[in-house]
Amino acid sequence: MTDPIITYTGGGLQPVHGTGGVLTDVVNLPAAKALVKGTLLGQILGTGSPVNEVQTITASGTVSGGTYIIVYDGELTIALAYNASVATIQAALEALPSIGTGNVVVGGGALPGTPATLTFQGKLGGLHHPLVSIISSLTGTTPLYTPSLTTLGKPAGGYWDAYNDAASGSEAGLAVARRILQYDCRTDGQGKIFYGTEKGGGDNNHFDRAAGAFLAGTFKCSELIGIDAAAVADLGRLVAGTTATLTAATTLLRMG
Repeated sequence: MTDPIITYTGGGLQPVHGTGGVLTDVVNLPAAKALVKGTLLGQILGTGSPVNEVQTITASGTVSGGTYIIVYDGELTIALAYNASVATIQAALEALPSIGTGNVVVGGGALPGTPATLTFQGKLGGLHHPLVSIISSLTGTTPLYTPSLTTLGKPAGGYWDAYNDAASGSEAGLAVARRILQYDCRTDGQGKIFYGTEKGGGDNNHFDRAAGAFLAGTFKCSELIGIDAAAVADLGRLVAGTTATLTAATTLLRMG
């Protein structure tokens, strides 16, 4: 396995005391996600083998006609008939630039009678993906198509994502803050990391295999995204201020 490539040197989160006592690490991130510098990160552990993500679209109410559009990473499929075959749904998803041919398999169906499953594979396999969303023009009695996560995708070694103290189930690891993201960054559907948070922005020829993150240092709490009292306890201790003043620029966290 080759070492991660970290070459970006633009303005990231700055520790209060420069390089004194500062330690950095590298982390990989979910697919098709934007995170800003200072975001607290939790860790989803891997199992030693990659897991392909499965999402499921389920009907509720009575769906008798109309169309719907599936949205992935801001990209929209063509309008699909309410009872489109799984082959038609798969072709529409594969036509999206962020997905591509061979990178998703649609099973189950046909909606509305039977839920449709979306299994990410190929170049999109072994990664956690944003949940697709639905733009509905369905007709019937309270007609609704709802996507949900069935199987959490992840690389063999797991991944890091935004800290969420309420996370549970397959994402329970995110309930513990362990790192602080160093730079604004965005991943594409294959998990490649581009710096900056806008899709297609910045230098699109530049990507890394892992993002920089802090594991030790002193930081202004006002510059940390997602911090709360539980995160303070996870990461280290306050050296100035209290958990009641976490938004104040004078409140400092020492981690590590």
